[in-house]
Amino acid sequence: MAGKIAGGKVLAGGILAGVVLAGADFVINNYILAADWQNVAHLRNIDLALMGGTNALILMLVVDFILGQLLVLTYAAIRPRFGPGGGTAAIAAFLIFLPIALELATFGGIFISWELYVRQAAMTLGSMIVASMAGAWIYAEEEGD
Repeated sequence: MAGKIAGGKVLAGGILAGVVLAGADFVINNYILAADWQNVAHLRNIDLALMGGTNALILMLVVDFILGQLLVLTYAAIRPRFGPGGGTAAIAAFLIFLPIALELATFGGIFISWELYVRQAAMTLGSMIVASMAGAWIYAEEEGD
């Protein structure tokens, strides 16, 4: 059947995409934007241990692995119409990124600066595109479909 999604390959690709997202989140939030997030915590009187503690880390990992699965599932779902490859993976990444960026925008200018919003959103989009491409690399339709 031509429209069947290869579930095992979605799972494997999603795991790889989740690993990419988790690695990117770690680098972005602990190195690139660390000072910005520390400033937000200080200005809003938020305990840094809560922002970067074990619970926050576990939540970030769970969310990244769910997003990885969604990225590859979306890629698999739109691949028959858009064709295989990086362009389709980028479209899938943008489709998953857009609601996240819109939700984060509700904090722009209120909880975080617009500059931080734009920087965070741009890096999130970049990491989602890379993660989606990594997951798409693993994903392929079953032979004979």
